[in-house]
Amino acid sequence: MKKILIIYFIIAILIYADEVKYYKVQYGGNIGFVSIGFGKEIIRDHLSMDLSYGYVPAMNTSKEIHSLTAKLLYYPFKFKIFNNKYIIIPLMLGEFINHPIGKQYKIVWESKYPVNYYKPTGIYTSSIIAFGIIRNSKILKEKKTLVYTELSIPNSYLNSLFIKKDIEFHEVITLGLGVAYNL
Repeated sequence: MKKILIIYFIIAILIYADEVKYYKVQYGGNIGFVSIGFGKEIIRDHLSMDLSYGYVPAMNTSKEIHSLTAKLLYYPFKFKIFNNKYIIIPLMLGEFINHPIGKQYKIVWESKYPVNYYKPTGIYTSSIIAFGIIRNSKILKEKKTLVYTELSIPNSYLNSLFIKKDIEFHEVITLGLGVAYNL
């Protein structure tokens, strides 16, 4: 648990090293019922990284869930439309690592259980494919609002989905909707 928190702390320092460039709010997408976060572009117009805090209320689970997520997104190209008023990002690919916070989530199971009998519940990764639209501000040239939607699938299900074929795509895919506002 301490190692995970140290990793998140190091990631946060790396993001803050060149100051936060945007804030975001997201609904769904395997990182919480609702999540808030911040981030920055690592490679201008192509690669971004952000950290988010996610929350799932007890109404959806037996207990409320708090989580931390680090997400990396790559977007190979953008298209400007309507005299640069809007920018379309037709494809964003990414990965995230999520850590639900709590004693009930295990990264490594006790030795009384057979090796690989249970999957870790305290940390998981997911793959992302997304689409976004940026609206440039009329007043402030550098201010932009990104509205996006993303599909994510936990990587632990990829083997079952594509190799074993014992689950179906609709059973493991999740939809996330979000807004990011740059500073």
